[in-house]
Amino acid sequence: MDETDDTSRLHRIFRELQGKGLIGRERRLVQCPVTLSVRGCPALNCIRYRRAFYETHLSGASNDTLRFVLLHEEGHIRKGSSLLSALPALPVLPYLMLLHHPASDSLLPEVLASLQAGGLPVVRLASAALLIVAVFFAYRTYHRCMCDEEFVADRYAAEAMKRCYRVGDPG
Repeated sequence: MDETDDTSRLHRIFRELQGKGLIGRERRLVQCPVTLSVRGCPALNCIRYRRAFYETHLSGASNDTLRFVLLHEEGHIRKGSSLLSALPALPVLPYLMLLHHPASDSLLPEVLASLQAGGLPVVRLASAALLIVAVFFAYRTYHRCMCDEEFVADRYAAEAMKRCYRVGDPG
């Protein structure tokens, strides 16, 4: 089977799932060179996949496996959080804003100058430590949210496979 026939199998399964109402009818399946694997993209209303990833990891998979992968990504779009990807950047943004643009009418510039006059960069060390702690806790929150979102997407795919394809144990 050549690669055109193989990717058409993925598209055929995608259309089949749309026909059953398991994937939104307005959703598109798009080949994307920047996506590392297969990913649901709610902002663009599509499921993106990388051809090289598909050929290496999914082309030999069964139709049920491909259904599960596509339904999993649909689960991310329907039940996941589109803002979750921005969570790790949140602690860095206020730090950068304060570091480079302190308010001119505040006491911050005077306090910074007086603390740094002692020869030790206390404020920079303290702000770096605060940033490290904030990034650590943001990562923990992000990781926990990602695990929850992956579980929800897996559950959506498993329930759809059980209901529509009579797969006893999709996991």
